[in-house]
Amino acid sequence: MAALLLAGHGSSRGGVASLPIRTNAQSIRKMGVFDEVHTAFWKEEPRLRGALERIESTEVAVVPFFMAEGWYTRTVVPRELGLGSTLGRKDVYYARPIGAHEGVADLALARIDEAMPPHFESGRTAVLIVGHGTGRSHASGATTEATAEAVRSRRRYATVATAFLDQVPTLTSALESLAGRDIVVVPFFASDGEHVRHDVARLAGARRAVCAQAVGTHAGVASIIVALAREAPWAPST
Repeated sequence: MAALLLAGHGSSRGGVASLPIRTNAQSIRKMGVFDEVHTAFWKEEPRLRGALERIESTEVAVVPFFMAEGWYTRTVVPRELGLGSTLGRKDVYYARPIGAHEGVADLALARIDEAMPPHFESGRTAVLIVGHGTGRSHASGATTEATAEAVRSRRRYATVATAFLDQVPTLTSALESLAGRDIVVVPFFASDGEHVRHDVARLAGARRAVCAQAVGTHAGVASIIVALAREAPWAPST
């Protein structure tokens, strides 16, 4: 028996942050790819701690529902799941986070196209991909930068730049540097939670930039999750 566990941050302030995870879990259950599909969170129920013990399957693929490698994916989630300890007879595979998958660039492009007003010309539009960033780990910003480079390589937009909430370049400074241009801001976040609604969208609106939906809320994430889980040594290839 094989199971999928989606590991997310969650929030103590409501279900917006965890909604994409629960939605994707339901979509993947309908695919019938796994015998079990579970969710677990750092900040809400069901908790990460004890999540593996609640799963009956002997083979479990854990997919971190985060947009970047960093402190949560490398420290918090493995620690709370007890990945460094003996887990009985379970064979646990810890996958890359969803934002590290190569296919996420296509989802970012889809979000740009959805948000772009008819009067914007793609060849004259500046795209700003905004991640959280952190001083704790260079990998967090690197994942956002990699996605921006993948979008940039398509040569569809005049400029593709990055900005962050918790490291430089900041969103404020990036918007200032693009003043006077048509701008589409793409939140490189797992959900349309407080960071997107209150930080990214507010600052974008103040600068008359268009703000897309978070990349992590795109329906195509479900396929990325399955692809990441199938990187497990024991997973079927089809």
